[in-house]
Amino acid sequence: MRIPMAVFRYKYLPISETFIYEQLIQLKKYKPYVFTREITDHADLFPFKRVVRLRKKSQIYPFIKTKKCKLIHARFGSGGIQMLPVKKRAKLPLLTSFHGSDLSKQVRNQRYRKQLTHLFRAGEAFTVVSEHMKKRLISLGCPAQKVTILKSGIHLEKLPFLPRQQLTEQIQSNGSFRILTVGRLVEKKGTDLLLRAFAQILKCYPTTRLIIVGDGPRKKELQLVAKQLGVQSQVKWKGALSHSEVINELKCSHLFVLPSRTGKDGDQEGIPNSIMEAMAIGRVVISTRHAGIPELIIHKQTGFLAPEGDHYALANMIQYVLESPLPLEEILYNARKKIEREHDILKQANKLEQIYDHVLKKERKK
Repeated sequence: MRIPMAVFRYKYLPISETFIYEQLIQLKKYKPYVFTREITDHADLFPFKRVVRLRKKSQIYPFIKTKKCKLIHARFGSGGIQMLPVKKRAKLPLLTSFHGSDLSKQVRNQRYRKQLTHLFRAGEAFTVVSEHMKKRLISLGCPAQKVTILKSGIHLEKLPFLPRQQLTEQIQSNGSFRILTVGRLVEKKGTDLLLRAFAQILKCYPTTRLIIVGDGPRKKELQLVAKQLGVQSQVKWKGALSHSEVINELKCSHLFVLPSRTGKDGDQEGIPNSIMEAMAIGRVVISTRHAGIPELIIHKQTGFLAPEGDHYALANMIQYVLESPLPLEEILYNARKKIEREHDILKQANKLEQIYDHVLKKERKK
């Protein structure tokens, strides 16, 4: 008999939150009911029969009571805050998972930080995706004993290890290769930095192509940057794609580059799933020393890191990789093994259920 529980995500589900969906569908011991306030245009990409839209907060408690839920799992810090009154009324334990902007951009808001203080005191448990985020959460006042690192997981069966022809061989044959980046077109993804680095790379490798997957508020601004740099004909804007389409783009590319940085509004990454997927499938990955990314990419062992916010250094790192004497095949193999050890969705979903078990066990002892 599976244990009924409630999962709250204000929106079900943004296209970038495949990691939440994968955790949902991999749960074995627990039976999650997802309640949400808003259904996104991408919800059909995440089919799950136990999703209920509740337009009013007053509907949440009766829903949880009817389904006989034993605990509440809120996604993002703001979700945990919204669930506090429900938790108290239902007398259920609350687990809150933090994912990125809820521990960076949002904490600049004093009201949000004050609300977090109440959440830290009342909530039974919290998860974060990296050591970097754990330190950040504790620095904001969360008791260390309540925090567990639950790394994002990816479905490795959907991502067979398919390393492409060695970069050096590709360059020697015709000098043509494809650079891929995937992410929302927002400041923290550093797409403008990649465009400027790409302009430098074209001076040595004029037949290179840059493929940009993603959409967002900065798209027109970034397209203007590409035009001003004179690289627009070598850049392909793919827009937002389904997960399977992203995987196909990975298979067609040689290099994966994501120059993440801290936005002016304080927004930071957790650990991007797109990097994990690129490492899993066997692509050379270049990123930056930003937030939790160095916990995933060990420089010159599982990938390559450039300083955050420096497009010249990024261009130099791309060129270094293209001309690298390092054993790239060994690096790709190391990257795959690291993903298998630390980011397999089956292992992480099992760990999540162990966290649920721990929370319920503590609740019964009260």
